[in-house]
Amino acid sequence: MTKTIGLAICAYKGHIPHLERLFASIEAQTRKPDMVVVSCSSTEPHEIPYSPESYSFPLSLYTHSEKRNCAQNRNDAASKLTTDIISFMDADDIMHPQRIEIILNSFTTYDVCLFLHSTEEHNIMPFGDQPQTVSFSPILTYQFVLHQLYRCRWGSVQLHVSRQNEHITCGHVSVLRSVLHDISFRETADYHGRDDTLFVTDIIAKYPNKNMYCYEKLSAYYPSRTYGHIDRV
Repeated sequence: MTKTIGLAICAYKGHIPHLERLFASIEAQTRKPDMVVVSCSSTEPHEIPYSPESYSFPLSLYTHSEKRNCAQNRNDAASKLTTDIISFMDADDIMHPQRIEIILNSFTTYDVCLFLHSTEEHNIMPFGDQPQTVSFSPILTYQFVLHQLYRCRWGSVQLHVSRQNEHITCGHVSVLRSVLHDISFRETADYHGRDDTLFVTDIIAKYPNKNMYCYEKLSAYYPSRTYGHIDRV
């Protein structure tokens, strides 16, 4: 059976300018997502300049006037997706043109419920600045390992079989929607800034032999001084 895939994007008012770059990277996908949902807090509807009708992929934008943290927006966006696979992205990052294609192929081909990938990391930009466009190289054959992800003793996600300068970004995780029935991002303040790592390690703990890691850099990570933020109005 053909699987469907959706994108859950967490955002707040400060991320609104960055969404344009992310949406452009979704438009450039070799396989478009079946649904895209953005949950944007500390925001009123009139502050969103993007029209869903302007894009070739199904886009839904939800605004919330109250402050929220990343975990709350991630859970909210995911709850509105009905696809078999849910892939998370940060609002201020962009995707390799083959990201959706590779994720979908991985879940279709292998018995996994969790997918992580390498990320191109860039220096922190002054908040509000737009970094230069990244030029991704085409991926002819993607390299990966199965069931090699684990939680190390200090709590981060590591690989049993790693490479030099490996950068694992848990915020760009993809999961089967069925996983979210009993595992979600932890929303309370004591998990603030660590919710994505704990989400991934919770899944690994419950499903230790159903994870996949792709060595290819399937996204570009642009911290915009919003890492682990509590919304600012």
